[in-house]
Amino acid sequence: MFFNSFYLGNDDATYPDGTALMQLCNPDNFDNLYIRLLHPNGTLTKLTFYDTGSYIMQYAYPLNDGYALIIQIKDSANHVYGKLVDWSGQELQRDVILADIPITFNLTPIATANVNPNKGFLVATAGENVVLWKVFSAPNSSRQITQLYEGILTGNDDKILQDYVVFPTTEGGYGMALLKRVSTFTQDPLISKVFHSSPQWFLYVTFWQPDTTQFDTPHLVWQNTNILSPLFIIGCEVAVSGTGYFCIIRVPSTTLYDFDYVRVAFLSSGSVTDVNAILEEPPHGLTGVSAIRQLPYGGFVSFIPSITATTTGLLRLTPEGTTLFEHLSTDDKNAFFDSMVAKLAELVPIDPSRITTNKHNQPDPNAPAHQILFSVTLKSSDDMSQRTVQQIIDDFDELIKNKAYNSFSREYLTSYLDEAFGFLPAANLWDAYKFKFIGVLISLLVLLIICFFARQKYPEGQSFVVIKFALILADLSLDIAFVLSSAKNVPQIHIPRYYSFGL
Repeated sequence: MFFNSFYLGNDDATYPDGTALMQLCNPDNFDNLYIRLLHPNGTLTKLTFYDTGSYIMQYAYPLNDGYALIIQIKDSANHVYGKLVDWSGQELQRDVILADIPITFNLTPIATANVNPNKGFLVATAGENVVLWKVFSAPNSSRQITQLYEGILTGNDDKILQDYVVFPTTEGGYGMALLKRVSTFTQDPLISKVFHSSPQWFLYVTFWQPDTTQFDTPHLVWQNTNILSPLFIIGCEVAVSGTGYFCIIRVPSTTLYDFDYVRVAFLSSGSVTDVNAILEEPPHGLTGVSAIRQLPYGGFVSFIPSITATTTGLLRLTPEGTTLFEHLSTDDKNAFFDSMVAKLAELVPIDPSRITTNKHNQPDPNAPAHQILFSVTLKSSDDMSQRTVQQIIDDFDELIKNKAYNSFSREYLTSYLDEAFGFLPAANLWDAYKFKFIGVLISLLVLLIICFFARQKYPEGQSFVVIKFALILADLSLDIAFVLSSAKNVPQIHIPRYYSFGL
């Protein structure tokens, strides 16, 4: 079975012993949940939970060692349920009511374990400008959880809740960061443009202390006049010094798709200790940062996807597919390519507009048999919710190499893709030939210098003959080298006919 993607929340998906919890997503069936536990010793535990609850979405969160909480959203979207499971795949407790309010779909319910996992966890669910929270105990001797406290954070103004994050505190409580924006961006009445000096975004933090019944009054720790949208909280955690906390905010810089990353440090009292940009917009061509992690001795490391810009890759047909293709007419070959890219977009799946082909092909000189190569172009997307080019490349390569186990082998066209080849990103021609190109330029420069000095010394001579002879010799050498090494890759080459004879 192929999974479109997996969710792996960094610190939030890690147990105290270092075990990482990964949730695989099958876009065709959200009722079934597939979990993988990657243990520190490298072993992998596979868990599958089959359900028929007609869930819109399910999320898995780690609790204390040996347990996980599965948050389930029903079709009605008015109830959020929890299911307690263990590492052996056993369901211990079902239909724990986590929230009974209409949820906001762009804000995912969150489960956060206490700094001491044996003291339980907090579940937060966002509604229309409100956040409902409940504190639960850790699994008891009967392997059940019980609700200890609950409350609701309501907005006392007309600001709109854009994002929120829950994080454990060093005192054994919880903190919550709330990112809000004004309901309508302020306009400049003089020039009818957005008035940049007026705050548009606000970051509040509030804390819950152990054994209390409510969060304290939210503290405003940061505001921003940026009129671009959206802003998001990348994460919040305890500062490496052990004193205070910080949140990282993703802020659009000049366009909707270039971002700066701002760190806001604060104390539990709401006092702000520092605000600084830890990462300005990534290098050109990279559209996103997948994660930012705090280093043990200060500083941060960011993880940027290696390929997010538009790129071209190669696919190879099997010998049978090559034979079929070469017996097609020109129109049928064009239809073959059109149908192939449409089927690839359907099976991955991606937006059909993001994959194209120039319909060119050539034999593969390295293939064990006569097989042809053709290229497809994968276009980047400015929509951060869509898969990156690197993810699409990985999907294609994995699907083709394992087509015997997926629908690629059952579809007429994709069954002709060579599983031994997979999907190969096209080489960077500049990196491959830059030294040869520079060598040719240097050689031409030397010839020009020789010609110049010869012209100066012998103005009546034919100095340019030196360059002519060198170019003719180089052209002849390259022609011979091409015929000997690469002519077989271009079968269209033929001995020129003498048109004067009508041949």
